[in-house]
Amino acid sequence: MPTNRTYRRRIHAPTVTPAQWAFLNDQPLDPEEGQRPFEHWMLECDFGLGFGGEARGGGYTRNLWQTLGQNVLGRWVVERPGTRPRCWWRYDAPEPRLRVGGVGDPMAALPSVASDLELGVPKSWLTRELAAYYGSPAPQVGDRYFGAQGPREANFRPPAWQPLAVTGVDPDDPPTFESQAAYLQRLDLFAEGEAERLDETAFLPEPIMIGGGAA
Repeated sequence: MPTNRTYRRRIHAPTVTPAQWAFLNDQPLDPEEGQRPFEHWMLECDFGLGFGGEARGGGYTRNLWQTLGQNVLGRWVVERPGTRPRCWWRYDAPEPRLRVGGVGDPMAALPSVASDLELGVPKSWLTRELAAYYGSPAPQVGDRYFGAQGPREANFRPPAWQPLAVTGVDPDDPPTFESQAAYLQRLDLFAEGEAERLDETAFLPEPIMIGGGAA
């Protein structure tokens, strides 16, 4: 249900670089505006650049969002109601989006892989080939298996291999998650008047996109 939450609409501070403002607003890189790919990469990794171009410590992007996030959201909810930018999902979302159906496990189901979310949904998913590999007995020397770089020949036997009960994504029934709008409604996170500008299709579940998260 709607809340009385409001977001300020204000022009961003002049000390923010074009690349930083574009990153916070999920805008594509524009070299003509002086936006450097390296700066976008640093922001993606939550690092910043000092005035002399040197790398700063971690948490820089988080601090940028904490400073400018309300300004970004004030524009965002007007132009894209029922959704939130990537930095909101990264730093402000109280929990991931709910999975509501489909077949397949995220890469984070593997013990050695950390959870990696994009817009509140796992970013990387197990293929059927990878799931079969991790669910099979330990490969013997000379066996063919599906590694990170594709099919290859095993030249060693893992010392403590335990088959895992994991499932690859079914292309005919991929994992499905609540939409961003349904998430915002469930957690009472809509801005004032935002929900009224959405139609029923905004609340329909969304399947993952093979190779990435949900929409």
